[in-house]
Amino acid sequence: MITEKDTTDGSMACPFCGKEIIPSEEVADESDWSFDMGDVCEHTLFVATSEGGFEYRSSVFNSHMNFPDDQDPEPSSEDVSVDELTSRVSLPGAVKICNRDPLWQLYAGFAPNSAG
Repeated sequence: MITEKDTTDGSMACPFCGKEIIPSEEVADESDWSFDMGDVCEHTLFVATSEGGFEYRSSVFNSHMNFPDDQDPEPSSEDVSVDELTSRVSLPGAVKICNRDPLWQLYAGFAPNSAG
């Protein structure tokens, strides 16, 4: 079962190495910010939004969820939300951080030793 945590300022940092993969609202306005593959660390499983689906999926996440090991196409969601889908992760020690802004929800998942 994945441990879920909410963020209050919009920032998301890896709970294992501390790398900030999504800056706080004080640093970057969400309309000016865009995700870059260089933003992830070795512990990042996924980065996703409620609007656009997955921005990043690691090979560890893809394998665990039985998704194709590539970034396209978007995996079948079985008519469930990104939030519900990412809550199904059961890797040991996995953490899901959620920005539950009513207009733009953002999710990032991390696991220790998940390089991939």
